[in-house]
Amino acid sequence: MYFVFTNRLGRFLNRGQPNSTKNKVAETADVRNVRCHDFRHSAATMYLSNDQPVERLTGLLGHSSYVVTKDDYSKAQKTVLRKMRNSVNDMVG
Repeated sequence: MYFVFTNRLGRFLNRGQPNSTKNKVAETADVRNVRCHDFRHSAATMYLSNDQPVERLTGLLGHSSYVVTKDDYSKAQKTVLRKMRNSVNDMVG
């Protein structure tokens, strides 16, 4: 079994702590309906948006194949790139 969340001392958190912390952060940011798994997707999308290799991300996510990672995140990556292009177009005019 792999544990994702640890405290500052590297000790594992109990099951409720990550959600409790996530809910406090979401409330402060005035964000609704955020799941812990959404952070995984956000981090993976940002990783690929910074031109990092999909093969390395595959290992970080624990996917069985880079094809799985590529399929999961290609749509998200296209969306990020479209938004970036639109932002640049808005700035340039």
